[in-house]
This record gives sequence, C-alpha cells and structure tokens, in this order.
Amino acid sequence: YGRGTEKERMRFLYIARGSLLELETQALIAQRLSYPGVETISPHSERVFAQLAALLKRFSVGDERASGVPRPPSGV
Repeated sequence: YGRGTEKERMRFLYIARGSLLELETQALIAQRLSYPGVETISPHSERVFAQLAALLKRFSVGDERASGVPRPPSGV
C-alpha cells in the first residue's frame, strides 16, 4: 500500500475521502454553471466513496482485533 504503518494508511484513506468530497463540491459548482459532462462524475465518485468506506471499515476492524480493545467513536 505504500504506507509504513496502520496509522499512516488510515490517514491516507481519510485524506483520499476528503479529496473526493472536494471533487464532488467542484462538480456541483460546475453543474450550476452549466459545464458539460459534469453528470458523469457522480456515479464514479459514489463508487469510489463506497470503496473508501469499505477500506476504512476493514482497517478499523483490523485495528480492534489487533489490540483486543474496541476503538472509541471519533470525537471522543
């Protein structure tokens, strides 16, 4: 994966998710400005978002199994 530790991998995935959300924001702006071809982005971004969510969930579960202690919800 090109990331040395689990912490780095998780950070990378969260950054990727944030970048995807930025892309969706830019696509919405482009759509409001009537740019052509913008509607093709949404199905792809939804698929990538689902894949990122699955990876985040997979690695989060792996962290819990490794430590034996469930991770607290974010923000706690």
